[in-house]
Amino acid sequence: MSPRQPHHPLRPRPRHQSSPRIPPAPQAQKVNLNTGAASDFDKLPQIGAAWAKVIIDERAKGRYKNWNDFVARMKGTTVNQVAIEAITGKVSF
Repeated sequence: MSPRQPHHPLRPRPRHQSSPRIPPAPQAQKVNLNTGAASDFDKLPQIGAAWAKVIIDERAKGRYKNWNDFVARMKGTTVNQVAIEAITGKVSF
């Protein structure tokens, strides 16, 4: 076994290999509840074809003004609170 050699100041220290940087996952684009099609709503978590129809039918009565308006109008429908919470932040108006 040889004794450890002192580091020479003019010689660079070996670099440790680092993992390649993984770019962040692209942000999914928000679905506009006032203009989206049923196929757009179907991509949202917890929203299938039946609930997409409910959202579109309710929208036919008038545009959704904001999140609070949307939540209030969903209360009398079959769209449940779990589905509403699942799409929070994934929709726009």
